[in-house]
Amino acid sequence: MTGPAVLHTERVTLVDPADEPRPASTVDGRVRGVARDGRLWRLDIEVPAWAGARVSWEGFDREVPARPVEGDDVVLHVPADAWSPLAADPDPAPAHDRAAAHAAAS
Repeated sequence: MTGPAVLHTERVTLVDPADEPRPASTVDGRVRGVARDGRLWRLDIEVPAWAGARVSWEGFDREVPARPVEGDDVVLHVPADAWSPLAADPDPAPAHDRAAAHAAAS
C-alpha cells in the first residue's frame, strides 16, 4: 500500500520465524514491550521496515508462537485487508493555516 493508511492490528498475526516458506505479506519486527493479562498478551513491536513505526499487538496464548520477551525478533503477517487508506485532504494547507484564513475572512 502506498500513501497514508490505518493498520487494523486485529487482522495482524504473528508467524513463527522458523516457518518456511513465509507468506509474502510478512514483515520483521522487534518486541519493545511485553505485558500480560491472564492469557492475553500485549506487545509493543517496532517495525524497522516501516521507518521504525510501532505496532501495538494483542493476542492470546494460542496466537503467540513462543513466549515473547523484550528484544525478541518476531514476524508479523499483515494481510492486504489489514490496511485502510486514509482519504487525502483536499486542502493541502496545514489545518492551522486554514483556521487563520477562515478567521480572517469572518
